[in-house]
Amino acid sequence: AIESFARSLYPPTDDSKLAKKASDAFIPALTSVTRLLGEGASSWIDSNSDDNNNSSYDVRDVECQLFSSAALCIYRLVTVLKARCIPHLPSIVTPLLAALKSINIFIGSTTDQADTTGKFLQL
Repeated sequence: AIESFARSLYPPTDDSKLAKKASDAFIPALTSVTRLLGEGASSWIDSNSDDNNNSSYDVRDVECQLFSSAALCIYRLVTVLKARCIPHLPSIVTPLLAALKSINIFIGSTTDQADTTGKFLQL
């Protein structure tokens, strides 16, 4: 849905004025979703590091889905904005790498690794 929405608002054109206008609308969206990605990654990493709280799997699933959705939105915005998103890349890559590191540690520390891996791949 995001992809078709972005395509309809961001015309594939060589007209630099139209591209500038469209990117002016998408840069604030990228900033907001990037902030959501960072906050989601922090929250998700915190809940993954709490090994004693087994009752929070539903919360982890929701945080994982929110993080994944934000990452997909950012993917599409980066695809549309191309070089205009370069200043935002550090704030995008940092939470992605932190979340990847956290999930690798979490999956590696579980006793039923195959089931956990399948569950996270499903999300």
